[in-house]
Amino acid sequence: MLWQRPLIALPRRAGAGRRGLACLSVYVNYGTHETTVSDLRALFEQVGSVWDVTPAESGASGRQQTRALVRFYAGEHQPGDSPGAPPQLPPPSDAEIAAVTKAADDAVGRFDRSMLNGAQIFVRKASSSPWQLHVWYENRQAAEETARHRPRPEIFPVNPFHEHARQEDDYQKGFMAGFRLGLKDGSQGPNKD
Repeated sequence: MLWQRPLIALPRRAGAGRRGLACLSVYVNYGTHETTVSDLRALFEQVGSVWDVTPAESGASGRQQTRALVRFYAGEHQPGDSPGAPPQLPPPSDAEIAAVTKAADDAVGRFDRSMLNGAQIFVRKASSSPWQLHVWYENRQAAEETARHRPRPEIFPVNPFHEHARQEDDYQKGFMAGFRLGLKDGSQGPNKD
């Protein structure tokens, strides 16, 4: 059997007879910044259904690099109950797994070391076995939710030698209360007895 990872079978929704989406990715290293996401999508749709093309960005500068991840899928897409919600689907069938594996193998066989926009591209499979797209989506959503509630470290750490403002002690509180009530007058200055 082609499926090597344990499947997480999600409960079927009422009236949902459709199957989940099998998904398999390929890494693409293209040599020029003139190549766009639409160029890559048009090229790889020749061998199978493309879910998305994600270009790599530099972590330090945020600039787009000349690498991308192309995700193939097989199956019938069914959106979740609300926008942004993952679909609640059972695992993909063996035929869908075979179709997405064939698409990724064909992409590597046909396009590895081929030319695109005047530069040679390199294609290789990103993973050895297909996986369910909605399981990936749920894992990503859970990671984003965890990161949203995690406190972010400050860019500049707190100076350990910085003295915080003192809390008012009881004497100062009493003096200020008396000053507000008019019991103490600040205009007389210090006692000169």
